[in-house]
Amino acid sequence: MHIESLVVSAVLSACSMPAILGMARRNKLYDRTEARKIHTGLVPRLGGVGIFYAFLVALLFAGKKLSLVDESYLLPLLGAVVVHFTGLYDDLKGMSARYKLAAQIVAALLVVAGGFRFIALFFSPDLLSGPLAWLSYIVTLGWIVGVTNAINLIDGLDGLAGGISCIVALCYGICYEMAGQWFPSFVSFAVAGAVAGFLFFNFPAPKAKLFMGDSGSLFLGFSLSLLPLLKNSGTAGAMEIGVVPAVLILGIPIFDTLRAIYRRLKARISITSPDRFHFHHLLFDAGFSANAILRIVYSVNLGLALIFIVASRIALGFALPLLCLGFASLILLFKFALSLRCKRPILPIVTGS
Repeated sequence: MHIESLVVSAVLSACSMPAILGMARRNKLYDRTEARKIHTGLVPRLGGVGIFYAFLVALLFAGKKLSLVDESYLLPLLGAVVVHFTGLYDDLKGMSARYKLAAQIVAALLVVAGGFRFIALFFSPDLLSGPLAWLSYIVTLGWIVGVTNAINLIDGLDGLAGGISCIVALCYGICYEMAGQWFPSFVSFAVAGAVAGFLFFNFPAPKAKLFMGDSGSLFLGFSLSLLPLLKNSGTAGAMEIGVVPAVLILGIPIFDTLRAIYRRLKARISITSPDRFHFHHLLFDAGFSANAILRIVYSVNLGLALIFIVASRIALGFALPLLCLGFASLILLFKFALSLRCKRPILPIVTGS
């Protein structure tokens, strides 16, 4: 198994966090106070810096070890740099939503320019590589920008965005490894390791010491959107990951984001307007503890990951019912959250992640 990048990035990430924590505290770089947040106290927000650089060093390590020479990966990597530093600037100085969106579109265009796009709906080339090939470019651009923002929006509870990202990246790593695609698996494991090292400082029990900030959530969202697009040119008949399974494995943040957009459009307010009606808010205000919410989300995401991996290894006729089961589980989960009654007083809270 090509897990060197997992180990390297996890160790680097975990070792860098105390230094980042100290620097952020000295410079009073705490998360902004907003009434919609469900955390208390002053918590530094630059964990994303450690995640990004741990991933980058692990990737360079992988490149040296595997003698990678494919320059097409430089454009997606440049896109990751653009997204990370956009988030970092927002963490330090603040940035309007329109400028952040513009940076994400630039990063997405870099990925497509590098030749990375969806060419399948499921696990082998189909309509998106044939008569509707032109549509794949639009789908890919929307996918990258959408997932980047989806992870950013769900980063409202300690351990939530990081845990989902770690599970999804591990799932891709295992899936690519089983298909014999070594470079995509290396990249996936590097993302998973970088997040895992950070999570030791972000879990809510007893209390998070560090938040990832936009520098982390935007980078992770961008990275997770890129993982299903990776190609391994050295492997004949390499597996393609299509739109449908990619949406399934990130179903919780994607469904939550679509709900948020619909909710705000219905209220005739800007889709970038923050509120306190995300999935994790509904569960928290119904009386669930932060740890209970994480257990629910992690369990569902692990189930979706298992469905994803199994579906990638079997014939489409058998995979379709499994994928439908996954989407049905997501719908039931959100119906459950929407059926809950608020049991907590919704008060102004000090900080958030």
